[in-house]
Amino acid sequence: MIMYRYKQSCGVLYLLEYDVLRETPKGKFITPKGLCRLSDKRDRRFVINYSIKRYAYETKGGALLNFIKRMERHIMFLEHNTETAKMALNEAIKMEDSQ
Repeated sequence: MIMYRYKQSCGVLYLLEYDVLRETPKGKFITPKGLCRLSDKRDRRFVINYSIKRYAYETKGGALLNFIKRMERHIMFLEHNTETAKMALNEAIKMEDSQ
């Protein structure tokens, strides 16, 4: 079985594929496709079957929907950080002008 996760780097969208190493009643152990099944444990991940937010998905559509939700949340945090940075900059400019 293969599981999928989308990732972006420098504005380019990548589809990552993962091999399922082992299934348990609670989830699956996965590793990046092409790595040795006996690879270092740091390359393995455990994906819970019934979690709302999972690391990888059984379908490309599920992985794409998860990527969209992750990016929307990421943008929300970045917009908030931008607004607070602008407020701090305006305060600093006001302090500089008053001196």
